[in-house]
Amino acid sequence: MISLSLWAISLQYTTVAKCMLLNNLTPIFTSLGSWLIFGKKFDKQFLIGMAIALGGAMALGFEDLNGGGGLLIGDFYAILSAVFLGTYFLMVEQLRNTFDATTILLWRCGVGSLLLVPLVFFTEDQFFPTSKLAIFAVLGLGILCEGFGQRLIAACMDKLSSSFVSLFLLLEPIISALLAWMIFAEALGVNTWIGFAVVLTGIYLAQSSSAASHGA
Repeated sequence: MISLSLWAISLQYTTVAKCMLLNNLTPIFTSLGSWLIFGKKFDKQFLIGMAIALGGAMALGFEDLNGGGGLLIGDFYAILSAVFLGTYFLMVEQLRNTFDATTILLWRCGVGSLLLVPLVFFTEDQFFPTSKLAIFAVLGLGILCEGFGQRLIAACMDKLSSSFVSLFLLLEPIISALLAWMIFAEALGVNTWIGFAVVLTGIYLAQSSSAASHGA
Protein backbone atom coordinates (compact mmCIF):
# COMPACT_ATOMS: atom_id res chain seq x y z
CA MET A 1 0.00 0.00 0.00
CA ILE A 2 2.89 2.35 0.77
CA SER A 3 4.35 1.61 -2.65
CA LEU A 4 1.07 2.43 -4.41
CA SER A 5 0.66 5.62 -2.38
CA LEU A 6 4.17 6.78 -3.27
CA TRP A 7 3.51 5.90 -6.91
CA ALA A 8 0.36 8.03 -6.90
CA ILE A 9 2.19 10.92 -5.23
CA SER A 10 5.04 10.72 -7.75
CA LEU A 11 2.57 11.17 -10.62
CA GLN A 12 1.77 14.63 -9.28
CA TYR A 13 5.35 15.76 -9.90
CA THR A 14 6.66 13.74 -12.84
CA THR A 15 5.48 11.91 -15.95
CA VAL A 16 3.98 8.43 -16.21
CA ALA A 17 6.86 7.38 -18.45
CA LYS A 18 9.46 8.37 -15.86
CA CYS A 19 7.49 6.63 -13.11
CA MET A 20 7.40 3.42 -15.16
CA LEU A 21 11.09 3.74 -15.97
CA LEU A 22 12.15 4.17 -12.34
CA ASN A 23 9.73 1.48 -11.11
CA ASN A 24 11.55 -0.97 -13.37
CA LEU A 25 14.38 -0.80 -10.81
CA THR A 26 12.34 -2.97 -8.40
CA PRO A 27 14.23 -6.23 -9.24
CA ILE A 28 17.49 -4.56 -8.20
CA PHE A 29 16.13 -3.60 -4.77
CA THR A 30 14.49 -7.00 -4.29
CA SER A 31 17.69 -8.88 -5.16
CA LEU A 32 19.80 -6.55 -3.03
CA GLY A 33 17.48 -7.08 -0.08
CA SER A 34 17.54 -10.87 -0.55
CA TRP A 35 21.34 -10.81 -0.54
CA LEU A 36 21.84 -8.39 2.37
CA ILE A 37 19.04 -9.57 4.68
CA PHE A 38 18.58 -13.26 3.90
CA GLY A 39 22.00 -14.12 2.46
CA LYS A 40 20.58 -15.39 -0.83
CA LYS A 41 23.23 -16.15 -3.44
CA PHE A 42 22.82 -15.31 -7.12
CA ASP A 43 24.78 -17.12 -9.79
CA LYS A 44 26.24 -15.45 -12.85
CA GLN A 45 23.42 -16.67 -15.13
CA PHE A 46 20.72 -14.99 -13.02
CA LEU A 47 22.66 -11.73 -12.77
CA ILE A 48 23.30 -11.66 -16.53
CA GLY A 49 19.63 -12.41 -17.23
CA MET A 50 18.55 -9.66 -14.85
CA ALA A 51 20.94 -7.17 -16.46
CA ILE A 52 19.66 -8.02 -19.95
CA ALA A 53 15.98 -7.82 -18.93
CA LEU A 54 16.51 -4.54 -17.09
CA GLY A 55 18.42 -3.14 -20.05
CA GLY A 56 15.55 -3.96 -22.39
CA ALA A 57 12.95 -2.54 -19.99
CA MET A 58 14.95 0.65 -19.46
CA ALA A 59 15.41 1.05 -23.20
CA LEU A 60 11.65 0.80 -23.67
CA GLY A 61 11.16 3.36 -20.91
CA PHE A 62 13.64 5.79 -22.45
CA GLU A 63 11.83 5.47 -25.77
CA ASP A 64 8.60 6.59 -24.10
CA LEU A 65 10.16 9.57 -22.31
CA ASN A 66 10.34 11.83 -25.38
CA GLY A 67 12.17 14.44 -23.36
CA GLY A 68 9.44 14.52 -20.74
CA GLY A 69 10.18 16.76 -17.77
CA GLY A 70 9.13 16.44 -14.20
CA LEU A 71 10.51 17.49 -10.85
CA LEU A 72 13.29 15.67 -9.03
CA ILE A 73 11.00 15.09 -6.04
CA GLY A 74 8.71 13.08 -8.32
CA ASP A 75 11.61 10.88 -9.39
CA PHE A 76 12.52 10.38 -5.72
CA TYR A 77 8.99 9.24 -4.86
CA ALA A 78 9.01 6.85 -7.85
CA ILE A 79 12.32 5.29 -6.75
CA LEU A 80 11.06 5.04 -3.18
CA SER A 81 7.96 3.30 -4.53
CA ALA A 82 10.22 0.72 -6.22
CA VAL A 83 12.10 0.19 -2.93
CA PHE A 84 8.89 -0.47 -0.98
CA LEU A 85 7.54 -2.72 -3.73
CA GLY A 86 10.74 -4.76 -3.57
CA THR A 87 10.37 -4.92 0.22
CA TYR A 88 6.79 -6.15 -0.19
CA PHE A 89 7.94 -8.97 -2.46
CA LEU A 90 10.56 -10.01 0.08
CA MET A 91 7.97 -10.06 2.86
CA VAL A 92 5.52 -12.14 0.82
CA GLU A 93 8.24 -14.64 -0.07
CA GLN A 94 9.05 -15.16 3.61
CA LEU A 95 5.39 -15.31 4.65
CA ARG A 96 4.72 -18.02 2.06
CA ASN A 97 6.81 -20.33 4.22
CA THR A 98 4.00 -20.22 6.78
CA PHE A 99 0.78 -18.85 5.25
CA ASP A 100 -1.22 -19.47 2.10
CA ALA A 101 -1.65 -16.80 -0.57
CA THR A 102 -5.27 -15.96 0.34
CA THR A 103 -4.44 -15.33 3.99
CA ILE A 104 -1.58 -13.01 3.05
CA LEU A 105 -3.79 -11.09 0.61
CA LEU A 106 -6.64 -10.69 3.13
CA TRP A 107 -4.28 -9.36 5.80
CA ARG A 108 -2.64 -7.03 3.30
CA CYS A 109 -5.97 -5.60 2.16
CA GLY A 110 -7.31 -5.37 5.71
CA VAL A 111 -4.30 -3.55 7.15
CA GLY A 112 -4.02 -1.36 4.06
CA SER A 113 -7.68 -0.36 4.33
CA LEU A 114 -7.35 0.53 8.01
CA LEU A 115 -4.43 2.80 7.21
CA LEU A 116 -5.72 4.39 4.01
CA VAL A 117 -9.41 4.94 4.80
CA PRO A 118 -8.79 7.60 7.50
CA LEU A 119 -6.11 9.21 5.32
CA VAL A 120 -8.44 9.48 2.32
CA PHE A 121 -11.35 10.63 4.49
CA PHE A 122 -9.43 13.58 5.96
CA THR A 123 -7.37 14.59 2.91
CA GLU A 124 -9.74 14.15 -0.04
CA ASP A 125 -12.96 15.97 -0.86
CA GLN A 126 -14.60 12.89 -2.38
CA PHE A 127 -14.55 9.46 -0.73
CA PHE A 128 -16.64 7.29 -3.11
CA PRO A 129 -16.67 7.30 -6.93
CA THR A 130 -19.79 8.85 -8.40
CA SER A 131 -19.79 8.11 -12.14
CA LYS A 132 -20.43 4.64 -13.58
CA LEU A 133 -17.05 4.66 -15.30
CA ALA A 134 -15.26 5.45 -12.03
CA ILE A 135 -17.21 2.76 -10.17
CA PHE A 136 -16.32 0.10 -12.75
CA ALA A 137 -12.70 1.24 -12.67
CA VAL A 138 -12.54 0.89 -8.88
CA LEU A 139 -14.23 -2.53 -9.00
CA GLY A 140 -11.80 -3.63 -11.72
CA LEU A 141 -8.81 -2.52 -9.67
CA GLY A 142 -10.14 -4.25 -6.58
CA ILE A 143 -11.34 -7.52 -8.11
CA LEU A 144 -8.99 -8.07 -11.04
CA CYS A 145 -5.76 -6.31 -10.06
CA GLU A 146 -5.87 -6.88 -6.31
CA GLY A 147 -8.08 -9.95 -5.91
CA PHE A 148 -6.71 -12.01 -8.80
CA GLY A 149 -3.41 -10.39 -9.75
CA GLN A 150 -1.86 -9.92 -6.32
CA ARG A 151 -3.12 -13.29 -5.14
CA LEU A 152 -1.50 -15.02 -8.10
CA ILE A 153 1.77 -13.22 -7.33
CA ALA A 154 1.63 -14.38 -3.72
CA ALA A 155 0.63 -17.91 -4.79
CA CYS A 156 3.65 -18.39 -7.04
CA MET A 157 6.13 -17.37 -4.36
CA ASP A 158 6.16 -20.80 -2.78
CA LYS A 159 7.91 -21.96 -5.96
CA LEU A 160 9.66 -18.85 -7.27
CA SER A 161 11.95 -16.37 -5.55
CA SER A 162 10.86 -12.77 -4.98
CA SER A 163 13.81 -11.61 -7.08
CA PHE A 164 12.64 -13.58 -10.10
CA VAL A 165 8.99 -12.59 -9.62
CA SER A 166 9.90 -8.89 -9.57
CA LEU A 167 12.01 -9.46 -12.68
CA PHE A 168 9.20 -11.36 -14.40
CA LEU A 169 6.85 -8.43 -13.77
CA LEU A 170 8.90 -6.42 -16.25
CA LEU A 171 6.56 -8.11 -18.71
CA GLU A 172 3.74 -5.80 -17.55
CA PRO A 173 4.48 -2.95 -20.00
CA ILE A 174 5.01 -5.51 -22.77
CA ILE A 175 1.62 -7.13 -22.17
CA SER A 176 -0.02 -3.70 -21.88
CA ALA A 177 1.51 -2.62 -25.21
CA LEU A 178 0.45 -5.84 -26.90
CA LEU A 179 -3.12 -5.49 -25.61
CA ALA A 180 -3.21 -1.89 -26.82
CA TRP A 181 -1.90 -3.09 -30.19
CA MET A 182 -4.57 -5.80 -30.47
CA ILE A 183 -7.55 -3.90 -28.99
CA PHE A 184 -6.90 -0.28 -29.90
CA ALA A 185 -4.67 -0.81 -32.95
CA GLU A 186 -1.87 1.25 -31.40
CA ALA A 187 1.26 1.09 -33.53
CA LEU A 188 4.37 -0.66 -32.21
CA GLY A 189 7.71 0.34 -33.72
CA VAL A 190 10.65 -1.89 -34.54
CA ASN A 191 12.58 -0.64 -31.50
CA THR A 192 9.68 -1.67 -29.27
CA TRP A 193 9.64 -5.22 -30.64
CA ILE A 194 13.41 -5.43 -30.17
CA GLY A 195 13.00 -4.24 -26.58
CA PHE A 196 10.38 -6.94 -26.01
CA ALA A 197 12.76 -9.60 -27.34
CA VAL A 198 15.58 -8.37 -25.09
CA VAL A 199 13.40 -8.43 -21.96
CA LEU A 200 12.10 -11.92 -22.74
CA THR A 201 15.65 -13.17 -23.36
CA GLY A 202 16.79 -11.83 -20.00
CA ILE A 203 13.84 -13.36 -18.17
CA TYR A 204 14.46 -16.72 -19.85
CA LEU A 205 18.11 -16.71 -18.75
CA ALA A 206 17.14 -15.77 -15.19
CA GLN A 207 14.42 -18.44 -15.10
CA SER A 208 16.97 -21.09 -16.05
CA SER A 209 19.04 -20.20 -12.96
CA SER A 210 18.69 -21.91 -9.61
CA ALA A 211 18.30 -18.45 -8.02
CA ALA A 212 14.84 -18.22 -9.60
CA SER A 213 13.52 -20.87 -7.22
CA HIS A 214 12.03 -20.14 -3.80
CA GLY A 215 14.45 -20.95 -1.01
CA ALA A 216 17.33 -21.66 -3.40
